[in-house]
Amino acid sequence: MPELIRALAATAPEGALSYIGVTVLEDIAMDAESSGAEDGAIDALLAAELDLATSYEILSGPYPEFLERWQVRERFAQLLTPAQLDALFDWPARVRQRIVLDGEGTRLLPLSGWLDDAAAS
Repeated sequence: MPELIRALAATAPEGALSYIGVTVLEDIAMDAESSGAEDGAIDALLAAELDLATSYEILSGPYPEFLERWQVRERFAQLLTPAQLDALFDWPARVRQRIVLDGEGTRLLPLSGWLDDAAAS
């Protein structure tokens, strides 16, 4: 799975990294839950060894409930600032916006046109 995540991240259109979090990480978690297996989603992301900015954008896709389940605050505490972690968990503050790392904090950007372009195809 780490290889798949790495390949998807390398080929994702600008602004589409969060969809890896939704379509890959959340699916791993839900499949594990339904089959009674251990949820290896966050371990797969970490094993992909992506740069921090890429991992952050991927983590911005899943709902905060998944981030809590994966213990993102604890597992990324040495890599991200408290403000960056808080921003990941503050879903209402960034709905319909893209969140990216910016220095010690984060920045909100407009959503990429990628999703609209994909839906129109």
